[in-house]
Amino acid sequence: MIIDAKSIKRVMTNLSKNIILVTLLSSFVLIPFVTDFIGAGIKAPNGAIFGYLGSFQEIFLESVKNATDTNRSVGVFAIFTTIMGCYFVRKSRVEEKIAYGLGVFILLCTSTIFPWRLFNNTIIGRVLSAIQFPYRLNTYVGFFLMVTFSLILSKLIHSISNRNARILLISGIIISLMASYYGSLTDLFVKIHESQGTLLEKNIKLAKLIPKEVVIKNSNYYNIFDYSILYGEIDYYPSVSFNNLQEGNNITAKVNPKINSILSHKVIINDKEKVKIPKVASNYIEYNVKIDKKEKIDIPVLAYKRTRVMLNGKNVGYTASSRGTVMVDGEKGNNKISVTYQPSKLLYVGIIVSFITWIGLLIGLIFSKRKNMN
Repeated sequence: MIIDAKSIKRVMTNLSKNIILVTLLSSFVLIPFVTDFIGAGIKAPNGAIFGYLGSFQEIFLESVKNATDTNRSVGVFAIFTTIMGCYFVRKSRVEEKIAYGLGVFILLCTSTIFPWRLFNNTIIGRVLSAIQFPYRLNTYVGFFLMVTFSLILSKLIHSISNRNARILLISGIIISLMASYYGSLTDLFVKIHESQGTLLEKNIKLAKLIPKEVVIKNSNYYNIFDYSILYGEIDYYPSVSFNNLQEGNNITAKVNPKINSILSHKVIINDKEKVKIPKVASNYIEYNVKIDKKEKIDIPVLAYKRTRVMLNGKNVGYTASSRGTVMVDGEKGNNKISVTYQPSKLLYVGIIVSFITWIGLLIGLIFSKRKNMN
């Protein structure tokens, strides 16, 4: 569309077809998003637009360091292409100039050079905040700059007429690429080797965050479930589960006591808290609670749309407690409370639609190949 105005109609037609295709293929994701998420009072992790912006100097230095243990690196070859690409594309086709320009522009957009803060509390900011982290744009940085990088390699190879020298150059390029790849992993290998004595131990302190640098093996794998994960543990909780939405990532009892009580497996009966460890299986959580009389039992399981609750083997109604969890009318004696999720029937329709679309694409591919052969 940029280089040929006459192609606008064709491009827009193809784009419309692709939008329909993507919608059909992802219908099993979009349907529950519409039926169970929108308007359900769930706190999404979107906050201020791009909260982890780094300076271009940081991105440059991290990239030149060529290490995989950082999310601000685009790689040493992308930085090389950013600097040298303008020389190699100056006489190239318009498409290659556009690819290089887009790569450099998006790279700058991942840094503080672009004034993202100006878009806070605006429509643009609210839309783009779904991306959350600027380094997620590096997918596009890598794609466009590697198009230019392949052009650079191609021009270097074809600039040599001597066959033996060309083979030597190609061999050197392959060795350099492989060496760069394994070199980027060196620090990670060293870290794993040095951490061999630090195995993750079984946790006895509830709502404790899992340590950052510990080793997980077959023998201690299940210990990870005794901890709260570092990032995303309380993403998509109901908004009412937070005492302090502004400090949503703080799970301490002081700042967010309701969140802390949920993570600590605290069952609440008549305002009294008691820790109960549940039985857990795929799409199944079970609490066993014994009470002396009929009382409301608030179990630490989040109440979402289409949550299904069973009390002693019978389907029962429930209410959402003040902390956004399942609350049932308990009976005197033992109460086996199990919670599952029952998806909308439309979800199964979406799965079928997606499956049929994939089959249709496969059939279309076969027939198009036969047509081309004829």
